[in-house]
Amino acid sequence: GNIFPSGSIIFDDGEVNKTITVNVVGDINIETDENFTVVLSDSVSSTISSVSANGIIRSDDASLSISATDTDKAEGNSGSTAYTFLVIRTGITSNTANVNYSVTGLGNNPATAADFMGNIFPSGSIIFDDGEVNKTITVNVAGDTDIETDEGFTVVLSNPVSSLISSAFANAIIENDDVNSDAGSNADQDSTSSGSGSGGLLVWLLLPLLLIRRKLS
Repeated sequence: GNIFPSGSIIFDDGEVNKTITVNVVGDINIETDENFTVVLSDSVSSTISSVSANGIIRSDDASLSISATDTDKAEGNSGSTAYTFLVIRTGITSNTANVNYSVTGLGNNPATAADFMGNIFPSGSIIFDDGEVNKTITVNVAGDTDIETDEGFTVVLSNPVSSLISSAFANAIIENDDVNSDAGSNADQDSTSSGSGSGGLLVWLLLPLLLIRRKLS
């Protein structure tokens, strides 16, 4: 009836309890849990020892959450590597819903736009059809041979339609799989230099022995 319920209850002779029923209207509006209170007042032939009792209207409408599914791995040296995230819809799923997502750098070594295909931070939207309960977001990381630290990024959900967001963030790590080739070259050079030095020292040690042998012969 679109009004707050009210009324009165009458205890007949000998009655010790009565039930008040409050009818809540169901809907498919996206909303949080809501509270209400029933208050007793204006008692006749009695006193009120407990004047109020509370009720909670639990929301059973659609809610979206995101989680990381395959998001902690090496970037590769070329092409792209797919990092995946799962968006789950709970509650009422008998309608369409959509939500936007975007990627941003995270942590002490945040990923930059250059770490993703197209040289831009990925973004977009996903649409849940009637009855669908999960969707996958794929973020393509660009492979390279740059020497760098591991980098972090996060996918953020925003602007939901016909749903709420219960968990808006999921994180990922781009693991560096490149090595410094100069280090290997320097090691080889050091090994060669060391070998040459040892060989030269051996010749000088053997030279007197060779001269003595020559005189004796």
